[in-house]
Amino acid sequence: MFKMKVILLGILYLFARQAYCLHLTGKWKTSNYFLFFAKFGFQKTDIHDRINTQGYIYGNISSKSNSTDSMTLVVVDKEYFLGYYKNRSLTSSSNCASMFSIIDTVAFDTVCFEDGQEDFLRRIPCPIDGLCPEHQALPEKLVAGSQFTYQIQDVNQPKFWYISLVTCSHQTENAKSKCQWFNTQAEDDIEIDYDIWLVNGNPYTRHKNPFEFQFSYDNVDTVEIYIVFFVAYCIAVPLQFHSVWKRWHPLTRLLTLCMFLQFLGIFLNVVHVLKFAFDGVGVEKCDMVGNLAAIVSECLMILMLLLIAKGWTITRMVMKCKLLTFAVWAAYLCFDIFLFVWNRVEIDVIEDIDEYQTWPGWLTLSFRLSIMVWFLLELR
Repeated sequence: MFKMKVILLGILYLFARQAYCLHLTGKWKTSNYFLFFAKFGFQKTDIHDRINTQGYIYGNISSKSNSTDSMTLVVVDKEYFLGYYKNRSLTSSSNCASMFSIIDTVAFDTVCFEDGQEDFLRRIPCPIDGLCPEHQALPEKLVAGSQFTYQIQDVNQPKFWYISLVTCSHQTENAKSKCQWFNTQAEDDIEIDYDIWLVNGNPYTRHKNPFEFQFSYDNVDTVEIYIVFFVAYCIAVPLQFHSVWKRWHPLTRLLTLCMFLQFLGIFLNVVHVLKFAFDGVGVEKCDMVGNLAAIVSECLMILMLLLIAKGWTITRMVMKCKLLTFAVWAAYLCFDIFLFVWNRVEIDVIEDIDEYQTWPGWLTLSFRLSIMVWFLLELR
């Protein structure tokens, strides 16, 4: 029975994952040359129901400034984003032209590239209480209440799209250099307000699934998974507390602490994803604390398995190498927490890698494998 509880807890832990918010609001100052917003996975478009299965990016982006300088809102998939993103760090006067060299081969522009096939670009800021220039001729394509709208379609596969702002614009007044890209950063710092939604499915559909609409494709069904395991823990944790109350054994107390921390982590993540499902933002602090609780719970589970392998309170009451055991466990806990922080701070969301493809991840994994070997040796 005890082993079954340990296995059950391990299985439940595997389903603790984080979600990301994609309702974007805030301010951007043009003294910051480039702003990356988000990476969002759009679902595969059903060729027989394009309107309801395509993705939408819509919202408002304007400025109270009287400046006539324009910038560019860029929405592209990975094929066109990587070269654009890589060249953002160039310091030469031609950095804008370098960034858009690949995008210009396919992008549509109402002034410069009327034959373009891809709807990637918007001139911003849009007029207050008005529409972005690209939509003034076709306002019926807008989501109601928005200044711009992108309709994202791919009938072949789900795909990640990337949204960003940059202080680059086409030259439209000078006939000699018309349609060439130039940097519009000015001495006067312009502040731009934005309120942008990224969603999977038609915003007008009444019967859309609220647990999928706000989520990137790679996080679809996150809410349902968390709720199922939250319910499972609502049953398992009280039963475990009842068991501990009857038999106050050190190992069962440690298992109870593991289960409670895991339950706490899942509860906080449920709060985050439920709020996220309805406002596209969620509660980031709940997400962070919930994942930290899950990490500590996992590390305590590893400690408990080591104690069981050593036979502590089962075949002997005095544990050998006590100081070494707790020192190794504490070091592993620190590595795991460091990896969690590293993953949030240092890993570029644009790169398709996870924490175990970085040097802190390799180090933590090596440490974990060493503990596994130690555990197996102790079982002999």
